[in-house]
Amino acid sequence: MTAPDFPFDHVGWLEHPHGIGRVGARHVGRTVAVIGAGIAGTVAADALSAVGLRPVVYDGVGVGGRMRSVPMRPDDPYPAELGAMRFSTRDHLVAHYLRDLGLRTYPFPNPLSPAAPRALVDVGGVRRVVGRGDLPADLAAVDRAWRATVEDVADVGLVGEALAERDAGTVLRIWPKIVRALDEVSLRSVLLESPHFTDRTSRDLFGHVGFGSGGWDTDFDNGVLEVLRVVAAGLDTDHVGVVGGCQQLPRLLWDRTRAATGQERLGGEVVAVVRDHAELVVTERSGRRTRHAAVVCTAPVRHLLVRLRVAEELLAPDVVRGAEGIHYMASSKVLVPVDRAYWLDPGQESLLSVLTDRYPRAVYLFGQSPEGPGTVCLSYTWNDDADVFRGMDAEARAEACLRYLDGVLPGHAVREHRRGPAVAVTWDEQEGCADAFSQNLPGQYDLQRGLYCDFVRPRPPGLGFYVAGDDVSWTGGFAGGAIATALNAVWGVVRDLGGSSPPSNPGPGDRFAELAPVELDPRGPGA
Repeated sequence: MTAPDFPFDHVGWLEHPHGIGRVGARHVGRTVAVIGAGIAGTVAADALSAVGLRPVVYDGVGVGGRMRSVPMRPDDPYPAELGAMRFSTRDHLVAHYLRDLGLRTYPFPNPLSPAAPRALVDVGGVRRVVGRGDLPADLAAVDRAWRATVEDVADVGLVGEALAERDAGTVLRIWPKIVRALDEVSLRSVLLESPHFTDRTSRDLFGHVGFGSGGWDTDFDNGVLEVLRVVAAGLDTDHVGVVGGCQQLPRLLWDRTRAATGQERLGGEVVAVVRDHAELVVTERSGRRTRHAAVVCTAPVRHLLVRLRVAEELLAPDVVRGAEGIHYMASSKVLVPVDRAYWLDPGQESLLSVLTDRYPRAVYLFGQSPEGPGTVCLSYTWNDDADVFRGMDAEARAEACLRYLDGVLPGHAVREHRRGPAVAVTWDEQEGCADAFSQNLPGQYDLQRGLYCDFVRPRPPGLGFYVAGDDVSWTGGFAGGAIATALNAVWGVVRDLGGSSPPSNPGPGDRFAELAPVELDPRGPGA
């Protein structure tokens, strides 16, 4: 179960021995367009092949989407992960595909995690080397305050246990009450009202350092439901990386689709989708037009009304509202290769993971042995912090971060061990992207519900256009959410083309009535 809003067991559905379904006999072998070759698009294509259809995948950039791994040396085990880079072991959909594709993982070095138990914390001009098992009093107090606050505002612990045990009944008993109470509340409001965060200093420290995946201050103005979903599902802890880079996930899925369908190469950038009687016509930028039985679109929903020129008859009003309204977050990174993971030398503490309120915000160290290759992520930033580097090339960004490290960690030796050019990204500047990922503001639950639930909307012939991707999901920026929406869309396509899931293995739409996300009263809480 990827999120409490729709606690369907997608992994159990995928792994059932009777399969996920089959289209009607007269539709077997028909083509379905898949727009976008990121993780949602390649999962959708893989699943469409399994149900008897022939997916045709389009992407003007290439396979990967925001799973973009840039090797900085031959056979690089730790490439520059410009987008997705870490997955919780509790993200069972990601784990399913990692197993299925035979990919190996390593413990991800979040600061103060078991893989990086010591870190430099530099906040408010106070610099300290902190140990995972020996937090100073103020950080320990912030940790306790956060845990207590989460439990005060919602039964997140019970929801998390129910999700882990695939207990949909308990989730549905608790989560709708949380949604009704907190839809219009920001994380900042929760912290301000919490009796556990008694002063601004503790809130600022939590914002800059946080726990799990790092600081939370860039989420302060987002809806608290966005954070509570992540915490309940355990997506902020116990992270792993993928040896050789996470882009292998969509690439290997694409390879499997190519072998199954004979599609030799990706289609180009799609610029328009229109209806022509009982089929959909997809137009590429080159002018090439192709006809399909249905379309699964995994491009950012923000682009549906402008860049893609999708005929509005294909889009339900709820999809249009969501495309116009949901909120996105920016992000940037800069990384450099080093000859070896020298920070793992015995007694070596000259380079540490860093959490700071300064412009790098977070420094991550990748490498499993002192003799093996290493990669240093010199900066990972979100929202306004990502704008600091706007207009600077990769080398200028790297130099700014190295100057910072020179000041706080003398002798860190990145310059000495560096073995190649810097690699950097700012996601809102990338072709085909709408910032890094979606994160809703207070009051936007209904917009997300409209996008997510589109897969169960009945469609007459020729109107089979489906949206999928992490911004359609309940957990923007998390791969498991993107995968779930892709599988939902495939269920919808199968239904529309005369098929179904086996009775012994009902799909997400078959169980929608009992698991549906709560509908809010438009008059507001307490109405």
